[in-house]
Amino acid sequence: MPKLAAIYKEAKERGLAMVTVDQDEDAGKAADFLSKAGYTSPNFHDGDGEIENLMGSSGIPRAVLVDASGRVVYDGTGDDEKRLRMHLAQLGPEFKDLATPPAAAQPRTASK
Repeated sequence: MPKLAAIYKEAKERGLAMVTVDQDEDAGKAADFLSKAGYTSPNFHDGDGEIENLMGSSGIPRAVLVDASGRVVYDGTGDDEKRLRMHLAQLGPEFKDLATPPAAAQPRTASK
């Protein structure tokens, strides 16, 4: 989930919407976890399993990309960041630079 949260943070100002869906028995349990972990996207509680019944079960975290016309363009695990970013970049020119993750800050070394 940290990878998905990072992608959302990079792209939310460009129109990307991210929604999480939990299946915990207690609706508050997932909400508390997500809040404490700093996840800011909306969460839906699927206590009765209706969403899973409609979409099928999958590994977690599951990532589904839906384009502006409502067509599912990616449905897979959120752990495959490279593949997810590739599909995200294909959503339109505003997402093209998201094909690769931002470079991690390199540790600075002291100079003489």
